[in-house]
Amino acid sequence: MSRTFVIVMDDVKISIDTGAIISTRDFYNEVGKRYEDAFSHDAGLQRILERFLSLLPSNASVLDVGCGTGKPVSSMIAGSGRKPYGIDFSATMVELSKKQIPQGVFQSCNMLRYAPPSPSDFEGIIANLSLFGLSRAELTSMAHNSSSGSSLVASY
Repeated sequence: MSRTFVIVMDDVKISIDTGAIISTRDFYNEVGKRYEDAFSHDAGLQRILERFLSLLPSNASVLDVGCGTGKPVSSMIAGSGRKPYGIDFSATMVELSKKQIPQGVFQSCNMLRYAPPSPSDFEGIIANLSLFGLSRAELTSMAHNSSSGSSLVASY
C-alpha cells in the first residue's frame, strides 16, 4: 500500500510517496533539501531571529534544536558572528547543515536525550518548528536538561 506524507505550512506543500509507513526521522531524511527550499525564507522568523540575536553577546554560542538543514536559523547565527551548534535526529539534515554552515557544529541526536556537556554551554537556545509533536512531559524534561541561564526562542 502506497502512503503519501505531506507537510503544509503557509501555503507551501512538500509531499513524498512511500510504499509503507515510515518514521518521522525517515521522512525528514527523505525530504532533505526540499524542506529548506520550502521553508527557509520566512521573513517573520528572520525578524524574530534578528531581535533574539541582538539580545545575546556578540560571541554567544547558540543551540539550534531541530536544526534541519541549518537554514535559516544556524546560518543567521553564524552570519551574526555567533557560534551555532545544531542538533537534529535526521542524519541527512545534519549533513546538509555541516556542508552549508562550516563554522557551526552539528550533531545527529534525539533532542529529548540531549544534554549540553556543561550547564553554561549556550547563551541562547532556538527551537523553530521542532517542538510541535512533543508532549508537555517531554517539553518539561527538555527544559530541565537545557543550559541554565540561557535565553530561549521557541516557535511552532
